[in-house]
Amino acid sequence: MRLRTAALLALLVLPAAADDVRAKVDEFIKECTGEQNWEKKQKLLGALRRAPGSAKVFLEVAAAREDIEQSSWNLASAAQPLLDQRRDELTGPLKELLKGRDQKQAKLAILVIQYSGLTGALASELLAVATSANSEAAGSASMSLTSSRDPRVVALLTKESEAEGDRGLRGLRMLASTGAPAARERLRAVVADAKETDERKAEAMSGLHQWPSAADVALAKSVLSGKNDRLAEAALGLLINARATVPAEELKALRRKGDEWREAMLDKLLSQAGDEDGAKACLRRAQDRVEWYAWAGRAGKKEIGEKMLKELGEETNDDVRMGILIGIGECGDPASVDLIAKYLTHPQKGQQAMKAMAVLARRTPAAMDAALDKMVEVTGMSMCGVDSFPYLFLDGATPAQRALLFDGYLRLLERLNDSPRLRQSTLSALSEMARPDFEWAEDSLEKWKAWWKANRETYEKNPPKPR
Repeated sequence: MRLRTAALLALLVLPAAADDVRAKVDEFIKECTGEQNWEKKQKLLGALRRAPGSAKVFLEVAAAREDIEQSSWNLASAAQPLLDQRRDELTGPLKELLKGRDQKQAKLAILVIQYSGLTGALASELLAVATSANSEAAGSASMSLTSSRDPRVVALLTKESEAEGDRGLRGLRMLASTGAPAARERLRAVVADAKETDERKAEAMSGLHQWPSAADVALAKSVLSGKNDRLAEAALGLLINARATVPAEELKALRRKGDEWREAMLDKLLSQAGDEDGAKACLRRAQDRVEWYAWAGRAGKKEIGEKMLKELGEETNDDVRMGILIGIGECGDPASVDLIAKYLTHPQKGQQAMKAMAVLARRTPAAMDAALDKMVEVTGMSMCGVDSFPYLFLDGATPAQRALLFDGYLRLLERLNDSPRLRQSTLSALSEMARPDFEWAEDSLEKWKAWWKANRETYEKNPPKPR
């Protein structure tokens, strides 16, 4: 009798509980799309996280909204703790939305997958959407996959990359975009495989362009003189991104008469190798595109620096002057720090001047010290000072240059003994630079030195980890 009564009570309670969950979901969504009372929204979210079935109900209600296209992002991001905690309730309903014809619902499903951490579990379904010619959600599905390093995603895309024709090429591109170590190993294997087609080898080499490692650079150098022109040009692009040095004579042997695209890449690498003719060619190109001043300066030639100084004195356009300053910075002469510093506090050009200071500091320890000391002198610890300098410096820097930055900041700390505020900000900058390997701001210079001694080799040889 007691068991029968308990069963009847359960049947009565379940519909009431379901109605309560639905009511809370409706109220939560109203708060997310209305005036957004933060405290009330958080209380509702907490109640939903404790309620079985709430994530599934949330998805059903959100997918049925008429304004789904406008509200999807707000709803998915606001409900992220709920979606993550109760992801097991979502797998089946999400699969149905991805298979359905409603593209707006499919886009919502992809957002929910990202916020609930289900990309790996639903990788096959996402790939089906990403590769569908008629799907408006294809781009979103592709981005969800390529921004994931989940081993299941990498394994699926590796298999996809083995397909023939355009499908396999697309798979290689998607695999490369994940940036996962296993993905990069696969790309290197494709380049080295004699059985692979020229097109696939070139695609794989292009996929290694971002944050190239020493192994990637060595592989790129090994294919420069081969018969596969597309692969060689992809390798040149990788070497440019890596700021690699290739002997000038080897580069000159790769010239092709009338091939302007290849000539431009070779001019960059020749200047990088210290070749004066390559630097002069870059300087000529700078008359049309201001970013070429930087490449001209990378040769580190005094004559090139003097020519740019002359142009700086004659130029009246501030944007061009900033490009010339960056080129002068690339020459690596610490004496140019005073020229650049004049623009550090400029309301419109301050950040560009900081970039010029960054490229100067990358050249030598002496240039690094001159740049940091001048920034402390001119700007102190403002947002255009040494607290924000690492962000610009590390954008495009090699692992060796990243190590140079650490060394420079540790030397700066030793010179800031009389300024507690500047020391503290510099210590915080060091901690930020070391993330995610070193998560907290250490106050002791000696402890920082010990940590750096133990980790320097890793930082010098490896690209930064993703944050």
